Amino acid sequence: MANRAEIIRLIAQLSNGGPTARTSAARFLGKQRDQSAVRPLTAALTDQERSVRHQAVVALGLLADPSVASHLESMLDDPNVNIRVSAIRSLADAGASSSIPKLALLQTTAKQAEIRTAASEAIRRLQPDPPSANRPAEIEDHAKPEDAQPASGTDLEVDLRTPTGRLGEFIKLDGTITNPGDEPVSNLVLALSGPAGTEVRSMRLPNRLDPKSTVECDAGIKPAHAGSVPLTWRLSFEDSKGDRRQQHGVEYVVVIDSK
Repeated sequence: MANRAEIIRLIAQLSNGGPTARTSAARFLGKQRDQSAVRPLTAALTDQERSVRHQAVVALGLLADPSVASHLESMLDDPNVNIRVSAIRSLADAGASSSIPKLALLQTTAKQAEIRTAASEAIRRLQPDPPSANRPAEIEDHAKPEDAQPASGTDLEVDLRTPTGRLGEFIKLDGTITNPGDEPVSNLVLALSGPAGTEVRSMRLPNRLDPKSTVECDAGIKPAHAGSVPLTWRLSFEDSKGDRRQQHGVEYVVVIDSK
């Protein structure tokens, strides 16, 4: 976890940095789950940069604070459909059961099938259900490999652009991996698995990622289930000391059943 000075720095970066810096700050503030980030993240929801708004929406969900419901609901009218889908998921992540009526309305009236599907999934998660369906973090913990060695020092930034697609068809998943630290890393491999893909797929990335550098990544996945479907990613790499490190997380893919 980041210390207080780092949280303060990220909050300042979210307000005053360039577009890439603001996006990165929103992402990391969400990962830290620090409640002092609620106000700056809600302010970032009006940012002119789409990527900043998107990461602020995701981060507010990670804070798991139902009090942000009204702010996330305001994003249900964002011009970008991916941001609207993420706002729906974040309402579920935040445990915002008060938003169920609005989600139910979207479930029946939204023009986009991915919005209707995401709303249905969010309602399912917000209503009483077995514990295993409640939170993405539980899927993350379950997916953590037995022999994984947690990343030490500065984590790499994994930004996967969540696709929307149809059941039974290949979907292109792409994104970026950034090394924000001061030391190079090498031998990067990104593996994807879970219900959003029919098999584990590994993407071998460039052999070396220098400090403050970013690399593009992409892969084709073929979801086995419809709905808002989890996709687990695991990134392994060697740090500057030659130690093998791993990071992991979960993204959600909106899959439409065309039948």
